[in-house]
Amino acid sequence: MDNKKTAGSRPIIIAAALIVAFSIVLWAAIASLGTADGGIKSAPGAPDSLVSAGAPRSQLELKRIFEAMSLTYEEGGLSVYEPVSSEYRSALGERIAAGESFALSVEEMLFVISDTVAAYDKYDVIRFKDGSGNIEKEFWPIDAAQTEDNTLAASALGKISEVARIIELRVKVMSTSDSLTETSDGELKYIPRQVNREGNGGDTSEKAFLFGLHAGIENYSEAVIFLPGNGSRITLYPSSNEAWLCRTKVILQTQRTATEAERSLLMSEGVDPERSRNITPEYFYGEISVRLFVFGGRAILLDPEVGDAILLLPESERITSTAIARTGEGGEAELYFTSSSEKGSSVWRYAVGSGRTEKLFESADEYLAVSEPIGGDYSSASVYRAAKREDERFVITLECIGEPIAAYFAK
Repeated sequence: MDNKKTAGSRPIIIAAALIVAFSIVLWAAIASLGTADGGIKSAPGAPDSLVSAGAPRSQLELKRIFEAMSLTYEEGGLSVYEPVSSEYRSALGERIAAGESFALSVEEMLFVISDTVAAYDKYDVIRFKDGSGNIEKEFWPIDAAQTEDNTLAASALGKISEVARIIELRVKVMSTSDSLTETSDGELKYIPRQVNREGNGGDTSEKAFLFGLHAGIENYSEAVIFLPGNGSRITLYPSSNEAWLCRTKVILQTQRTATEAERSLLMSEGVDPERSRNITPEYFYGEISVRLFVFGGRAILLDPEVGDAILLLPESERITSTAIARTGEGGEAELYFTSSSEKGSSVWRYAVGSGRTEKLFESADEYLAVSEPIGGDYSSASVYRAAKREDERFVITLECIGEPIAAYFAK
């Protein structure tokens, strides 16, 4: 992995933009909150109190406060970030042992969320240590990208899950357990310490935060939620621009060049290997033997079990998405793909080793997309109505819309 700290100004720009964005979007929520009152920590080099005493603190002041309790350093050429240092954890442990109870304020929670999102894109390692300096948990940040191990959707979900987990751990180590409960829906609920602004005294608990991923993978678009106390839900993480990647299917040109065997198969179909583009998804290489190339806008499938190059589609059709389904590790595999033409879209299937494509159905929809389960397995392929999105990284980008309209399982 390249050292993220040496990647120029991009991480700094992203971090600043994210923090500003969170500040603007959530300002209405912050401005209406009660004043936080819970004791929050003191430790060597850190302020005695982190909570508000009136108007919400500025992002700059919160940044200074949280920097005082964290550590950043280089280790083996990698940038490491400890959101809460072991010295600070030790001081917290002493207060817990003395019977104190404390929680973050709402504005501090909002800062932790935006700061964690920025830190994930900035550092190579995010590390949690206990009060004795022992490593409790480490995260190695990943990009939301199509890889040898994951589809783009699964990779995006993995990033969302890790960021949400880091936010949760930061909150837990700076709070006592009485601030956390589990809802009937399986979500983890965090109650920040608040005081009535009217001066009537007494704690209020209408406002809360939810960690939705505890309730299941389907809550990825509501990984961290704020409940302002009026019956509404405000999604704090992920942003819509991050969540949509979990519903995305893409076709992109890979950097892998054709092997000699693949070049021979292409030439047998009259295709110039030098002028063809490899669009085989990276994760296909470890899961399925077929390869996909494009020449002159036409999709070509290479199946070593058949020993032939196969034109996948009629000349009027263009491939728009691909997915695989298999009966199990080492079991039979099938390729599913969609195409688009002036008449609409179609869904197709190719059984590895068969040498034949099969049209499953046609639709008047401009685009359809076929996708593997978001959890990362390849047990089935689902068909969605889709919308085309512009993204310069990919040849074509489709966002899956709504619920699946069909599902297929490998035979």
